[in-house]
Amino acid sequence: MSNEINNIEQNYFRNQTKPQIDLVGSYTSQGLAGTVTPNGTGRVPANLIGGYFNSLGNLTGQDYPSYRAGITISLPWGNTRAKANLGRTLVEADRLANQRAQTEQVIEAEVRNSIQALRSAEARLSSALAARTSAEQLAASEERQFRAGTTTFYLVLQRQTELLAARGRELQAQTDLNKAISEFQRATGTTLTANNVIVSDSGKRELTINKNVSRFIK
Repeated sequence: MSNEINNIEQNYFRNQTKPQIDLVGSYTSQGLAGTVTPNGTGRVPANLIGGYFNSLGNLTGQDYPSYRAGITISLPWGNTRAKANLGRTLVEADRLANQRAQTEQVIEAEVRNSIQALRSAEARLSSALAARTSAEQLAASEERQFRAGTTTFYLVLQRQTELLAARGRELQAQTDLNKAISEFQRATGTTLTANNVIVSDSGKRELTINKNVSRFIK
């Protein structure tokens, strides 16, 4: 919106710095009437002799129109105000462009960081899952050996403790992954669509968030 307003202002003030030629014209109709001096009736048309109603009749009948036409030329010499306004809009355009570039850089950095965090969280969850599976197998094997009388109860408790720790790490890894997914959705602006949320204005308008982030994913 700010860029659109700035473009409009640039076009307006740029036009103000150019020579301007205007065609002007007007048309008027006069209602003439009145009384004449003695011995003046021979030189005055009959429709001009009378009072108020004769004047209205001449006005509505457009018996005495007046026309005017001309050309007005304006040169921008010394029009420092228009030039200053144009310069101000050009500086504002540069500021908006720089601000947008900075914002895009910040967004790109956030997206890249969120992708990296997401992949790291996925790798940690995969590692924790493998560790929990291995701990379950070791605990089950230790229990079978205990029932067979080939190991001690202490080793069984140790394997069970390791299994509980592995499950805790897996749960933490899953929690970290969920956080990383949420951060990725926030960075890419897809939080609402990912949760099937549609923002509407009294049922008349729907806001659809659809940002293309493929250029950030390498």
